[in-house]
Order: sequence, then C-alpha cells, then structure tokens
Amino acid sequence: MDPGGVLWEGLVKPFRMRADIFALSVPWGILPESTWLSCPGFLDVELDLTSRQSSRDASDRVRAWMNSKGSTYQKICLINYGNIMDVWTRGAGGSAAAERVRLIKVPRDRAGISHPSVHRALSSALGA
Repeated sequence: MDPGGVLWEGLVKPFRMRADIFALSVPWGILPESTWLSCPGFLDVELDLTSRQSSRDASDRVRAWMNSKGSTYQKICLINYGNIMDVWTRGAGGSAAAERVRLIKVPRDRAGISHPSVHRALSSALGA
C-alpha cells in the first residue's frame, strides 16, 4: 500500500480535507503524504543497510517525530497494515503523545484494508 496507489486512495481520499495524512516506512519512518507523492521513486533508492538497521533507523525516526510533532495532534490513527508494528511499538512506546494513538485493526479476510470496518473505525476516530 503506497501513497497514490489504488488501496491508499480508496482509504485516505475521504479524510484528506480534515486530517494530515502520513505514511510509515522502513527506514524512513513517518513521512507526509506530500513527500511520497512528490518524490515517488525515493523508496527505490538502494541503501546499504541490513533489515535490522533499517528497522532501528525507522524506530528512531518515529520516536523523534512523536517527541517533536506528536503533541501537536489531538488524535493519531495508525492502521495496522503490513510489517510496521514492531517499528511503531519500539519508536512510539513511552512517548508522551502515545496516549493519543488509536490503532485501527485490519480484518484478516480478503477485503483487508478495503473492509468497511476500517473506514468506519477511521471515521469514528476522526469524529466524522
């Protein structure tokens, strides 16, 4: 699920006007959607990092973002999709802004991220 892709657009399009949209990636951490869309090839850059180093770097960047920007948001929704939860847990754990985070679970059926329950949970969390 990449910003600009079909799954991404189906999920975030209804919320763009009332929420800041970010993506979480390894090793980059939390990045605004606008960065992803303006530089779509940056994820294709080859880095000489092991997966463990990449995960650690992403966790460090998540922690830095949560400490510097997390408190500026009343609510933070995280969609549990893909293999990012370890990075998120290590990075956000213990930060003051972690209490603002609402975890949105994705059902393990064929619909996955497109399941109506994901959209309902986001709408509820964002007060829509």
